[in-house]
Formats: sequence, C-alpha cells, structure tokens
Amino acid sequence: MPLAALPAIDTQIVLEKLDPAYPQFIDGGNVLQTSLDNIGAIFHPTISIFNIGRIEGDQGEFQFYLEGVTPTIARMIEVMDRERVTVASSVGVKAITARKWLKLAYNAEGENLYEAIHNQPGYRGINAPSTFSHRYITEDVPMSLVPIASLGRRHGVSVRGIESIIRLACIAHSTDYWRRGRILKNLGIEHLSVSELTRYVTGKPVQQMTNNRPISKLTSAPVIQPERGRKNKGSRIIERTKSSPKIINSPIT
Repeated sequence: MPLAALPAIDTQIVLEKLDPAYPQFIDGGNVLQTSLDNIGAIFHPTISIFNIGRIEGDQGEFQFYLEGVTPTIARMIEVMDRERVTVASSVGVKAITARKWLKLAYNAEGENLYEAIHNQPGYRGINAPSTFSHRYITEDVPMSLVPIASLGRRHGVSVRGIESIIRLACIAHSTDYWRRGRILKNLGIEHLSVSELTRYVTGKPVQQMTNNRPISKLTSAPVIQPERGRKNKGSRIIERTKSSPKIINSPIT
C-alpha cells in the first residue's frame, strides 16, 4: 500500500518505523500522488449515489460492485476518473487510471471499465453499505472529492462530473460538504503555484509563497485538525513532533 509523509523527504523514516508491524507499506512518492491516486474516492460515492434507492430500500443486500455498477454507471465513473487524472496532471502528478489500477492490482481487464470491474474476482461477495450515511459519502466526498475538485478549479480543469456527485451528496445529507471539506483555502495552500506546491509536499525549502505568504504548517478545515494530532478513519496520520514526521496515507480501495 502506498504511503507518503508530509514532507516526502521523511517517508523513508516513516517506512522504517512502520515496517515491523506494517511491511506492506511502500513509498508512495508524496501526498499529492497518494491522494490523487485514490481510486476509491471515485468509485465509492458514485456507485453509492446511483444506487441510493437500493441501499435504502434493501439495506445494502446486493453486491456493491458487481450489481451496483451497470454499463451506464461505469461510463459516468470513467468521466469522473478522467477528470481526476487531468487534475493530477495539472499539478505535475501522473495519476493511474482506474482501468490500469484494476489491471495492476488485480489483473482485471476488459474493453471498458464496466468489464474490468466485473472481471475483478475480489469484488465478488462485497455487499453495499446498509445505510447511505456511510464513509463512502461522509469521508470520501469531503476528504477526497472536494480537494480534487478544488484543485481542478484552481488550475482551470473542468470537474463538472465530480462537482455533480459532491452536489448530490450535499443534497442527500443536507450537508455542505464544500464548507466541511478540504478545499485549498482550508488547507492553507490556495495561493501556491504548482512549483511551490510540489516543493511544499516534497520538503524542499520554499522561502516565499504567492502574495508574500510564508509557508509554515498545513491549515485545515474545522473537521480536519492535523496540528492537534489525531487518527482519521480511512487514513493513517502521524503528526510531526520534534522527532517524527507527519504521515498521510490515502487508501485506494
């Protein structure tokens, strides 16, 4: 599983400390790479929203991927996946596509995403959530889709598909996931250029931000307070102290 520290120059230190207990972690590059390669951020909310009737009516008694993904839903997922990859490219990250990830992770292939998902034997028997108030929405939307869309807006990338899913989630839960989520302003990086952002996440020194704003620490949304130190469900985070770096690992399944 890919893991990255913030800054990335500390990733090897983290891997060495975790290796006795978690040898499956590997160097994920940096937090932009691990975050933008989060395939689950695209799969989970989209499949959930387009199966909301079945989830609420049948309490999740159907196979989430194999029954929840129809050819049309798969096409919509592919549109959002292209938006994610394009956003990644806009900040200098070469993100993996969902189809390529299925091939590399599970050797699942197909002429399109629908076939690839249905050729993934590991998805057999995985039922849908029994409720729509589930981390596939409450975490994946504000913590993954919102920052991807926010990055897209900042760098002129069309993210209308992703924005549509965010909007539907807001309506379904009567919640402003934009306000609660990891928009660039809440993260304190809205004024960073691509080169400054890259240096920030990799750990190379940046003396000055745009508009003479010095880089100090990652400022977060009200529901994300890394400077206080905590564990966030769906992510593994270890905050920097004088002797240990901050780790952010974004799951991709």
